[in-house]
Amino acid sequence: MKKIIALSVLLLLINKVDAQYSKDPQQFHSTVHTLWESLNAQDYKLLSTFIDEDFTYQGYDGDMATMIMKQVVEGWEKSIDEIRVDKVSLVDQKFLLEVSFMMSQGEPEKHHLKLTQDKKILEAEIAKIQLGGHGAGNEEASNKRDNEKDIRPEYVEIPMVIKNRDMVVEATVNGKTGYLYFDTGAPALILNTDAFEEDELDIKGPMHGVSGATGETSTVRLGVDNFKMKGIEVNDIAGMGMDLSHLKEKGNLGLIGMDIMKGYLTVFDTKNQKIVMRKLDESGELKDKSFLDDFMAIDIEMYAHMPIIPVEINGRKLRLVLDSGGSDAQFNEEFKESLKGSYNFVKTDTLRGSGKNHIPMDLYSFDEVKFANSLFKDVNVMFKGVPGLVSVADGLIGWDIFYGAVLAFDLDHGKLYVKK
Repeated sequence: MKKIIALSVLLLLINKVDAQYSKDPQQFHSTVHTLWESLNAQDYKLLSTFIDEDFTYQGYDGDMATMIMKQVVEGWEKSIDEIRVDKVSLVDQKFLLEVSFMMSQGEPEKHHLKLTQDKKILEAEIAKIQLGGHGAGNEEASNKRDNEKDIRPEYVEIPMVIKNRDMVVEATVNGKTGYLYFDTGAPALILNTDAFEEDELDIKGPMHGVSGATGETSTVRLGVDNFKMKGIEVNDIAGMGMDLSHLKEKGNLGLIGMDIMKGYLTVFDTKNQKIVMRKLDESGELKDKSFLDDFMAIDIEMYAHMPIIPVEINGRKLRLVLDSGGSDAQFNEEFKESLKGSYNFVKTDTLRGSGKNHIPMDLYSFDEVKFANSLFKDVNVMFKGVPGLVSVADGLIGWDIFYGAVLAFDLDHGKLYVKK
């Protein structure tokens, strides 16, 4: 049984601290002590009030980051005698802490924490995690479970149905068969709670409300026992649940996120209405390297699991998140003025979001958008920034790019290819 030290006094040793902070060696005591206490007790609730609203974990933010941290804490199996603060620095008005986890058994572990001015945690990457819900910590054990339980064929060809500028595929979740939307903007499998009875979902607990362009909706953490899609079978997935009834497809079970795509080069071919998944080897390469001879590699950025692509409109360069779940593009509001003259008004439409939220929005159309040496015509756009992305990118674009090109994603390694 894991040793729990409930009432130990935490000793904070500040070595080589910037002179600016050396007069206050106890200033991080409350935060670091609570982290120590919550890990030893495997109790995330103790730590939750010390997690900042902008908390990130290995590039993931928002509810996904919070869910990951909760899994790390609740799955922590090593007893810690003491968390020692070795060094403190101030960068961009944030505290960077180098800490040592003094273990009850074994060598100390070195970690880094980032805190806000009010000592809330912005980053605490204290364990390596894998998407797909196989837990944090022992990567070798996680891979072993993958190999034993999951079925990931070398090649899978999945028929695609196009519904209202969305890509829909048939899949089975916990024995229930229906349709799911392929969404490169989703970090994980997200189930439509409106499509399941309460006893059909393994609800682990509530998550913070998710803010979208249409408002906020409640979200729950889920454990998914089994997911099947055209020969692929994945077990024990950590997912999310929310009301996705605004996606009108009958039998809509939810969204397929990037965790299902991990380990594959995923090719979206809307013209032939299919999605092809080719397995990558351990080095991240295709066995048949010649397959990509007909493709052009695109220089992209990655924000968490999402690719950011460069586009050009009337000589103006923009950085847009490429999101297969985006029926219409959404640009930050500032571009309505700066791109005036490049677009035409189409109609007043309704922007629908999760939780039955919806708002009226004007829909516009650009004559041309340039991407990867190609021109994409009549691209629909709404000028409405996406919360959480406004400071990261200039907006998002989806259907118009997917419909006009054959795209191949290697999201594990942040690579995007476009067929020549």
